Amino acid sequence: ETCAGTTVNLHDLYCSGGDRAIWFATSAMWCGPCLYRDPLYYDLASKNENMEFFVVLGQDSNGTTDGMAAECSQGFGIERVAGIGVVPPENVLLDPDWDDSDWLMMNYGSRTIPYGRVLNGNNMQYLWTDYANDGSIVLLEDALQDAMGATPMTGWEQLLANEEQL
Repeated sequence: ETCAGTTVNLHDLYCSGGDRAIWFATSAMWCGPCLYRDPLYYDLASKNENMEFFVVLGQDSNGTTDGMAAECSQGFGIERVAGIGVVPPENVLLDPDWDDSDWLMMNYGSRTIPYGRVLNGNNMQYLWTDYANDGSIVLLEDALQDAMGATPMTGWEQLLANEEQL
């Protein structure tokens, strides 16, 4: 379910939908880096027709799942770069099973959130994750471009410049 109150089946939306990057960032309302960076990532995705960005929200500002929906009803994030607002509520997915998700992330090698991953929308195959424990090194930019296929990515250099402003 999204913070807008709609139910989303990502597999039905994107699987076999052609070349498309599906980018997720696991976040929490108490996570400062998440609140600052996720809007930048959404901004990049909004500039690219073949890229989608979703926040996977695991905890509210009190570290529980109780208040997530209310706290993200207006979106997720803090505007730290002029002109780049919050991630809209329809792009914020609620994770009511945060304890299980958090355990899996830690087991995979993540030290903390934000924890990102990119899937290929054509077959929902993992292409990139923040913390790969399999020894592979894949750059985020390369994973996004690979998932997008022949469509050139727009805005990568601006994303890097925006991150430097944080």
